[in-house]
Amino acid sequence: DDPTANLIMEVIKNDSLHKLERQIKQEAERSILTAAKLISPVIEDSFSTGYNWCVETIKASNYAPLANDLEINKAIMFLRQKDIVQAVDTLRMFEKKETKVASTAATNLAFINYLVGR
Repeated sequence: DDPTANLIMEVIKNDSLHKLERQIKQEAERSILTAAKLISPVIEDSFSTGYNWCVETIKASNYAPLANDLEINKAIMFLRQKDIVQAVDTLRMFEKKETKVASTAATNLAFINYLVGR
């Protein structure tokens, strides 16, 4: 409620050091997701097992929220392999979660249902 404190917080949010920190964090997240997408299909016998390993490893790290993005990517890989049942099962995991990723999963599920004709 203090206007002076609010002004200070606003200045801190937009200073160059905070912008640099945000940029470095975004680059790290992009690199982690890219690496996981590249290695997941080839580190285990099936790509699903590889994705599961990467998801569990990311969940145990400081970048745990990225695991949800990787799960969405796993569903997309199932769709590319024309395994609609596995894709739908993967996306349905997000139905009870209150995140931005849950809305992405719901959108993808709606689109799959539209394409399948349900």
